[in-house]
Amino acid sequence: MKSLHFIFIACVLTLITEIGSAQTAKSAKALAAFNAGEYFTAIDLYKSAYNNLTEKTGKAEMLFQIAECYRLVSEPRQAELWYNKAIAKGISNPLAILYLADAQKMNMKYAEAKESYKKYKD
Repeated sequence: MKSLHFIFIACVLTLITEIGSAQTAKSAKALAAFNAGEYFTAIDLYKSAYNNLTEKTGKAEMLFQIAECYRLVSEPRQAELWYNKAIAKGISNPLAILYLADAQKMNMKYAEAKESYKKYKD
């Protein structure tokens, strides 16, 4: 009976380790694609990695990276959406607010952009 418990615990620990390393591998591939300028590929990889991520700060950073990809491929509507998500998750990078304001301005949401620029200034 004790050996069954031991085998069960070993299997659970192995599964948790495999899931964690898969998340790290997806994040690393996404970062490599981002650094190579392959932003569309990076978007898909980041979204896939995001769905498997459990930690809150890591999720906010991943949302920010997705927004960055959309900004760099000149898709301001998607960039605005993802910057808002990153800010809602508590991203600590103040550039998220600045780039959100830029995206809002490109989307002709001037009043919202003005408020975001004020937030960034503060």
